[in-house]
Amino acid sequence: MLPFQCVKLLLFFHLSYNVNASPTPETTPTLSAHSVIFNSSLAFECLTSVPFNAAVASRFISYYNDTLQFQSTLSYLKSPPTSYQQPAVDLLAGLGRIQIAIDEGVFANQYEFEATLQTLIYAAHDGHVDMLAGAFSAFSFASPRDIVSLSLDAICIKLINGKDATTYLSEFASVNSAGTLEAHADWNQLMLSAAQDIQGFFDVFSGGATFYPGDNITFLLENGTSWTENYLAIYNSPGPTGPLQTGGDFYNFFVLGFYPASYDPDEDSLEDDSSDDFSIESITSLDTDVATSTIPNPIPTGWNNTAYPEIPDIAQEDLGTFGDGVVSGYFLNSTSTSVLSIPSFDVDGDAVFSFQQAISQFIHETRVAGLKRVCAVFDASGIGLDMSDDSFAVYGYDANPAPSGARSPFAAEDIIILSDGICHSSCALFMEMFRHEAGVKVVAVGGTPSVGPMQAPSGSRGARDYDTSTLDANIDFTQQLLQNQSSPDATFLPNRTEQLSVFVYYADINLRDQVRKNEEIPLQFAYEAADCRIYYTPQTVYNYTNLWQYAADAIWKDSSLCVKDSTGYSSQSQNTTDFTGPLSASAGKTNITDYLSHLTTSPIANFILQELNDGLPAVNEGASRNAPASTKVIKCTKRRRLQRWKALC
Repeated sequence: MLPFQCVKLLLFFHLSYNVNASPTPETTPTLSAHSVIFNSSLAFECLTSVPFNAAVASRFISYYNDTLQFQSTLSYLKSPPTSYQQPAVDLLAGLGRIQIAIDEGVFANQYEFEATLQTLIYAAHDGHVDMLAGAFSAFSFASPRDIVSLSLDAICIKLINGKDATTYLSEFASVNSAGTLEAHADWNQLMLSAAQDIQGFFDVFSGGATFYPGDNITFLLENGTSWTENYLAIYNSPGPTGPLQTGGDFYNFFVLGFYPASYDPDEDSLEDDSSDDFSIESITSLDTDVATSTIPNPIPTGWNNTAYPEIPDIAQEDLGTFGDGVVSGYFLNSTSTSVLSIPSFDVDGDAVFSFQQAISQFIHETRVAGLKRVCAVFDASGIGLDMSDDSFAVYGYDANPAPSGARSPFAAEDIIILSDGICHSSCALFMEMFRHEAGVKVVAVGGTPSVGPMQAPSGSRGARDYDTSTLDANIDFTQQLLQNQSSPDATFLPNRTEQLSVFVYYADINLRDQVRKNEEIPLQFAYEAADCRIYYTPQTVYNYTNLWQYAADAIWKDSSLCVKDSTGYSSQSQNTTDFTGPLSASAGKTNITDYLSHLTTSPIANFILQELNDGLPAVNEGASRNAPASTKVIKCTKRRRLQRWKALC
């Protein structure tokens, strides 16, 4: 078994951002409309200059409180079973405490209010409890360096900002990693991952951090080398905004959803359609001559990422970072193993059919090739696959009968699942069926520099992600029916449209739990250890062929490759959701009052607030409400695909 003391932290230099190349204003706190990356301190000054409107905040807290009444896990979050590895939290009591803070004038600016609310939301550690709204939608924060966590002997990071590197990163993860159920998956969210790269996602440490991390970051290596760089901020562009010249303008656009009074978005959209600096066409056509050529762009056949084999044996139609395809398959002929890679279940439209088609082709071609074993890989797999799509709809129990005499194409003992724990929703449901109904073994990879087991899946295990736009529409429809019947219950909730004065890109809750037959505890609170845990190594971290083979060998060839003390915890053998996992350093209780007592604001922002004309006009019915660039609401993960490409170009 691999010893714990070999696990080190290593800087990845070749993917670092060039701070000097990022256009940053020199003499003004105004952010350039054409910039994507800024020093974090400048973005923080901007955010903390945004005024706070207590009346608007109170209405939103009331709206969100009504929303959370539909969250399925409130009582378990408040008093979780011993199997749960994150701190307990009382979400409704937390909202009540935030409202008291509003009434007492605690919040100096909009950033402090939203940071407190997001801290409470993140305390649910549920990928289905999420929100993108307000000032927080404008920026995410980034270290200028990617990092990886490896098992090796090398010169590695000793201290970050004067703290032990492991301690610093663990604390960073506990604050910024969202939606996962234990520290191992929180940790993995910080690390450089090819599975995130191919989807266009930032890892949390170098692009996806929600909260302001400070102005600078100082690395000290074990050999004594030390240097300091600026933390960065990435502007998550929502499209044209008009001139945002004051904190009040910023508030009106990002919080209330209104363009500046002097701005005509319809005029700008006509110009934007003809000359968009950040269009997909201009990004993917780096040479002007090529861009104007009649030669069509080649259809991608692989991920164009050095971690993956150049050409997959199986590829879903339109495979690629900006395509709709996500499924690929690879044949490791020398070891009679085939690999099914599904980094995301986030597909819709025609891609649902091609998703299913690619998997069917993979199974068929694997059998034709005579390969005996299958490794299914789910890493960085987010929320996706609407099972109500027509391609998955079942009308009666006899609609899709199995052929007479059909057998499973592979025995359970010839299949493994490899996951970094970041597996949410549909992905977690898939793993539950394969593991606990079919008996397939699971290998978890990565996690904190420690021995012992690791959970997989460690993302949301809820059965139904439910967004507030659907909830609002359903409530409105129900109230109309009740009104038509003159029911006294017609106003069981306030008018959701009138109550919501904050512009929300999306907000979600978990409406329905996954619960095993004859049990009561939702799987969200179960301890789901993998059968084996492995570390990343220099040979596997950016060579997935080696990683897949390493995982296969750990199960089928050499169990000593598993991390020390990581085997024997699988709930497949325990088969009860209240199985007590290892003692968690994260256990305890999240108390939003503690957070409120430590609020701080930038001194520069204090000066700006004193001098600021907040510019808040009286909101009227005729004001122009802004919307996402598309008529379809695009989730943050989709938006960040384009943002990452912009940042790296």
